[in-house]
Amino acid sequence: MQLKQHNAANDVNSLYSDGWTVWLETTAIDRVNSTPEGAAWFKAHEKPNSQRTLEDKGFRIEFVQVVP
Repeated sequence: MQLKQHNAANDVNSLYSDGWTVWLETTAIDRVNSTPEGAAWFKAHEKPNSQRTLEDKGFRIEFVQVVP
């Protein structure tokens, strides 16, 4: 499922109400944080201490859980 920034709150709420959790990866995190509104949304919805990193030769991917 593609998470659109302008519908992020609705998407996150809907997924959580269906029993899912929501994680954003590096590209989505960067894109959401690219606007002041997105950065404010991300700050308000990032689950504390949820950041995870996957590293290997030549790549680094970060994941952060977001909550309603």
